[in-house]
Amino acid sequence: YRREDCVPLFIEALKDDICRPAALNGLRYYGDRVRSRLLAEGLRGKPASPDPESTSSLYRRRCSLELLRELRLSPPEHAEVLSLLTHHDPELVLQACAICARSVCSEYRESALERLQTLKQSLD
Repeated sequence: YRREDCVPLFIEALKDDICRPAALNGLRYYGDRVRSRLLAEGLRGKPASPDPESTSSLYRRRCSLELLRELRLSPPEHAEVLSLLTHHDPELVLQACAICARSVCSEYRESALERLQTLKQSLD
């Protein structure tokens, strides 16, 4: 029905291998209207520290960042994504680097490039 109150359901469905493609397409429909929600989901791990984050939570966060790559972010939003460059999950960091590389702020782009250089050494 294209109602925005369905967005949280789509975001939760990003965790599921079967539902993920449909959820991604559903969220793409909303575009910029869900940018702040996707940013919040990408930044937030479940459960909160010190408990380890589940694999499904990482999938949800990675997909949220994947969708954010398709949108235009403001410099303050890029600054929030920049905080993920030190995360322990390489795929999450790659998504964050891709987002920061598109920033209008050269400092954010340089930070993303530097992090990619260090990450490259640890990836197969």
